[in-house]
Amino acid sequence: MLNSYRSRPYLRASLPWRALVAMVAIALLMTVVAACGGGGDEQPAAQTQPGAATGGTTPAAGGQTAPAAATGPENTPTPVPPTQTPIPAPEVQEAITLQVVCINRSLRPCELIRDFYAPRVAERSNGEVTIEISSYPELGLGGPDTIRLVEDHTLEFAEIYSGYVGGDLPVIDVGNLWGLSPSNDAHLALTDAIEEDMIRILRDATGGEPVFRNYYPNQYIFSREPLPDLPAFDAKKIRQHSTILGDLLAGLGAEGQFVAFADVYTALERGVLDGGVTGGTPGYGQRWYEVTEYLYGPIVGSIGVTYTTVNGEKWAQLTDENRAILKEVGQEYEAENLRLLKEQWDPDGINLNVEEGMEYSDFPDDVKARMRETALNLIIPNWVQRAGGPNSEGVNIFNEKVGPIVGVVINPDGTASETSASMMMDDGDRKVGDVSISIVDSPNGGQEAIAATRCDGEASATVPDVHGGGSPSGKSCGLEDGINFNLTPLVTEGEQFEMQMACINRTLVDCGLAIGNYAETEDIGFVERVKRRTNGQVIFEVSSFPELGIAGPDSLRLIEDGTLDSAQIYSGYVGGDFPIMDMSNLWGLYPTQTAQLAVIDAIQPKMAEVTEQNGGIQVAYMMTAHNYIFAKPNVASLEDLQGLKVRSHSTVLSDLLSGMGAEPQFIAFADVYTALERGVIDGAISCGSCGHGLRWYEVADYLVGPIVSVGHSWFSISENRWNQMPKDLQNIILEEGARHAYLNRQLLFEHFAPNAINSNIEQGMKLVEFTEEMQNAQRQSAIQNVVPGWVDRVGGPTSEAAVLFNELVAPIVKVEINADGTASATE
Repeated sequence: MLNSYRSRPYLRASLPWRALVAMVAIALLMTVVAACGGGGDEQPAAQTQPGAATGGTTPAAGGQTAPAAATGPENTPTPVPPTQTPIPAPEVQEAITLQVVCINRSLRPCELIRDFYAPRVAERSNGEVTIEISSYPELGLGGPDTIRLVEDHTLEFAEIYSGYVGGDLPVIDVGNLWGLSPSNDAHLALTDAIEEDMIRILRDATGGEPVFRNYYPNQYIFSREPLPDLPAFDAKKIRQHSTILGDLLAGLGAEGQFVAFADVYTALERGVLDGGVTGGTPGYGQRWYEVTEYLYGPIVGSIGVTYTTVNGEKWAQLTDENRAILKEVGQEYEAENLRLLKEQWDPDGINLNVEEGMEYSDFPDDVKARMRETALNLIIPNWVQRAGGPNSEGVNIFNEKVGPIVGVVINPDGTASETSASMMMDDGDRKVGDVSISIVDSPNGGQEAIAATRCDGEASATVPDVHGGGSPSGKSCGLEDGINFNLTPLVTEGEQFEMQMACINRTLVDCGLAIGNYAETEDIGFVERVKRRTNGQVIFEVSSFPELGIAGPDSLRLIEDGTLDSAQIYSGYVGGDFPIMDMSNLWGLYPTQTAQLAVIDAIQPKMAEVTEQNGGIQVAYMMTAHNYIFAKPNVASLEDLQGLKVRSHSTVLSDLLSGMGAEPQFIAFADVYTALERGVIDGAISCGSCGHGLRWYEVADYLVGPIVSVGHSWFSISENRWNQMPKDLQNIILEEGARHAYLNRQLLFEHFAPNAINSNIEQGMKLVEFTEEMQNAQRQSAIQNVVPGWVDRVGGPTSEAAVLFNELVAPIVKVEINADGTASATE
């Protein structure tokens, strides 16, 4: 069987001019030295493969060195057959520096190599191995040259991207056939499935050693003009960076243009291009938002994967111990890269560009359908031909490892067909406790979901899940039985309900969990589960407050008037208009996280009632973990807090801060980074993962707290939209809302809380825990400031809210409201 990557005369194509000049200069210098008699005893010439970084010289008879031959198509040296035998390692490591050549320094994986991989390698190797960073543009390189430049040792440690080298090495594109993967998880699964093959092929092609993979965010089209439908793509000149992408664009009617990444901005600015394709954050990093107005995507399953590879010469200079260190740290780097990709980089790809004024839309349905059609009818057949035909190694890898995941098989004639199997990455039922959901008649004549959990064999009290919001409190009871949230059969056919789902911010973990991109679980999320269970009849299109240009305090009113189909309703935002909703959000009052969750459950029916009175239907809880002060100065004592300007996002929080001696400042969530950076404020309060998602660790040094405060909101749907849906679709949404709420609560304990601390510490922040004095001051401020202020806003000590507080909340928090509106501890 012919392996197309083994026949490689192209590996001797001309090098960049800088490399040629260096080769000629070295060769001339060595000739002059030899002619002058050299100096000292003659040393044996080190053996060098043709084309090595020494300038392309080869040992001549008698140990003399012959000048480098001219490089060009007619003078291409015969390629050295790749070896499959391991490269021997030295016993003693001499200090060595490896230059990692990234695609571009501005890309986040390169920044992570600099900040994460390089220092860990230096530390683990005790300084024996140093990593330096460079990039293609800095070295004047083109991506398609990387394989031959690693093989001839010009590059020491370089990123190899299949999209760049697939023209010369088409087998490597087997994991990069865009338009095929049904989901991001499926795409990552096929990437893992073919990893060993890719490593073997790259070893063979380069003579080096692939060490770790880099993951890049999904791809988007940055466009100068709107692309509302398929005809709008006709004849549009759009930048491509791979042959595969060129085929995809051609299938849409566009004209793919090869333009170097660093040159795209200018081409867009001058109108040479109508658009460009890259990841959301890479495009943001290159400021494409300045020269385009519209962002479309993502192309599903377009996560870019590159292999960072050490050349054979440098690998031979590393001891076995240091080789192992490079790979072990590489595995740690991959895990961190993937976590950031899911939690931050992918959401940022939309959010950051929208904040700069771009208009974001998903691809229209006709475009999505054409992408899949193009993948089957154009991309795969063309790739099969480039890879050597239907009997080639690449096709065998595809049919064995990729096809079962994407639901496609390559036929003996080189065409492609869909199969019934497709790995959609449905997680099934997570084993986090024994929970049942049932649909019962509600007092108002409709139906509602009821959630119940079992503890030690006895049924706990059922929690009325009026609209999916009241999930069982606390962690699961240690049972390993599966969950059944799938009780309502689908009856409705032929309906279509598309609703915009407005998250507070896409970077927040609760939104990430709902849309299926929270890194700590493979759960596909509420949005996708509803879509599948309703057979695509109910689709939530995810957006966010910053993208829509709305302020949090307006969210419930926008639900009521129908401006928003669905949104997160956070009491801290709407408490000014609906102060009763702050009852579960009276900061500083809750002795533990468990106590606050008990309060949330106790008052949930009332919160659902208030929401419904204002035109919304509660579907699920959405929760984040404790809040912290992201502080620029070290706040190690109550004295340190006095007079500090600290960002607040609610009236309750401002009362708490004032009572502790700080000066609260109202600043929009999206504006906090700049305010911290410029010193407008000394600190800002948010949940640990929330601040991490917006990179506050770059402008604050200390993580102070925690303030016991589970950040929670109620995901609600406009009553007008809700009433348009048949009952079975409503019940499916309720069941999936209850499932999401329960899962969210499990992850709150298991992941959100610890990760909120760890993720910021990993970025260099220092955790400063509240002293006992600060904890006591927090409690006193809650009793003396927070509760009385809230009582005044809800209408006084005889108001419905105050009476409800004393009935439901006081027994949990051990604080009651007095007849004069003050508050007192009961124990």
